[in-house]
Amino acid sequence: MSDAAILTVHARQAARAVRSQMFTEELALQILLQRRNEGKLPFLLPADEIEAAFRAELEGLAVDSRLQGFTWGDALTSPANLKPSSWAIHKVLPTECTGLLYGSWGTCKTFLAIDWAGAIANGSPWQGRATKPGTVFYLAGEGEGGFARRLRAWEIGNGGAMANLAFREMPNVRNAHELAALLVDIDQLAVERGDPALIVLDTLFTALNGGEENSGKDMGEVFQAMRAMRQRFKCAVLAVHHTGHDGDRARGHSSMPAGVDVQFYIKRLKFDGPGHALELTNPKQKDGREGDPILLCTESVPLPGLVDECGNVESSLVIRSPTQKLVENMKAKADGAREDLAVMQARAVELKAQGYTLKQIGEELGRDKATISRWLKD
Repeated sequence: MSDAAILTVHARQAARAVRSQMFTEELALQILLQRRNEGKLPFLLPADEIEAAFRAELEGLAVDSRLQGFTWGDALTSPANLKPSSWAIHKVLPTECTGLLYGSWGTCKTFLAIDWAGAIANGSPWQGRATKPGTVFYLAGEGEGGFARRLRAWEIGNGGAMANLAFREMPNVRNAHELAALLVDIDQLAVERGDPALIVLDTLFTALNGGEENSGKDMGEVFQAMRAMRQRFKCAVLAVHHTGHDGDRARGHSSMPAGVDVQFYIKRLKFDGPGHALELTNPKQKDGREGDPILLCTESVPLPGLVDECGNVESSLVIRSPTQKLVENMKAKADGAREDLAVMQARAVELKAQGYTLKQIGEELGRDKATISRWLKD
C-alpha cells in the first residue's frame, strides 16, 4: 500500500471518530501525529500534510451527512430498514449492545464472562445456544497471572485453546487520551485477528479508576466509554460488576440501569452437591423480552504442572450445564413454592369471606395490600 493510501485510511478513521463524537478534532489530530511517531504512518510525512488529509476526510463526511438529510417515517418502516435481531449468544447477549453482568462476591461472575468469551472467540455453542464468532478483547483489573489460571482451566475443561482472545490490563477509559489509544490498539489488532465481537471490562470498579460508584458523572463517563466502543466496533461491550447491600441490585448510582442496554444478574443457589449452583437472570433486555432464568454449575479443573508449595496440584473453576440433580432439586422447590402460594391464596379468600379488610388479611399472611388484592381478583 502506498504512503498516500495508508494516510487516507488513518485520516478517514480519525474523521469518523470525530463525526461520531468520540474524539474532538484536536485529539484526533494528536492521535494521527502520534501514529506517525510510532511508525504506523510514514515517518517522513509532514504534519501539515497529515492535517490536510484529515481535514479533507472530515469535509467529505460532512457533505455525505448533509446529503443524507432526514428519512421519512414510511421509509423507516420499509423492509430494508426492518432487520431481525442479531445475537452474539442467541437470545442472551445481543451483537451490538452495552451490558452489565453483576452479582455478589463469590458468584463466579468472571468465570461466566470467560465462558462467554471462550464460546464467542471459538464460535462454539454456549449452553446449547448458537454464538456469532469474532475476536474478544478482555480488559482485566488483575494481572496476567490470575487471568491465565482461569483461562487455562477453561481450555482444559473445554478441550481446546481460546485462540481468538486478546488480553490486557484495564486502561483508564475515563481519560480521553487513554480511551483513544485503546480504540486505536483494538483497530490495529482487528486488522490481524478479525472484527471485535465482544469487549469485556472486568470490573466496572476498576474501569472507574478511582472514581465514585455513586457519582452519576463518574459512572456516566465509563458508560460513555462503553458506548464509544460499541459504536466504533459494532460489538457487545460487557462490564462485570458487584451488587450493593441489598444483594440483588447492581452497586452504584441510581442511573446505572438506564446506562446500559442489557443487564444480567447471577446468584448462588443453596444446593447440596459438588461445585456451585448458579442462577442467571436477565432483568433488562432493551430491544426484546427478558430471557428466562438459566441454571448453571461449576466444576473444579486441575491445572497440570501448577503445583503449590506443599506439592498439591492447583485447580480453578469452569462453568458447566446444570446437573440432573440440580434440575430436580429446583423443580421440587418450585413445586413446593406453588403449593404454598395456593394455600395462602385460599386462606386470603376465607378471611375475605369472614369480613377481614385487605390490610388485615395482609397482616395475617405477611403480604402487602396490592398482593392480597391481586390474589382475590385471581
